[in-house]
Amino acid sequence: MQIRSQKAKLQSIQSEIQVQEIKNSDIRHELASEGQSSEYIARMARESLNMAKTGERIFICPGGD
Repeated sequence: MQIRSQKAKLQSIQSEIQVQEIKNSDIRHELASEGQSSEYIARMARESLNMAKTGERIFICPGGD
């Protein structure tokens, strides 16, 4: 029984690894195609770091997302 349980865990982890590898591949492709453009860098700064250009306002919802 313990071997079956461990095999099931292994399969689950391997599936998670495959999903993550696909996500990593997508990110690498996105970076290769537009990684150095100033528009891409500005978008990532806004979305990931909550940054804004001079004169822009950031609105934060106190209820969460």
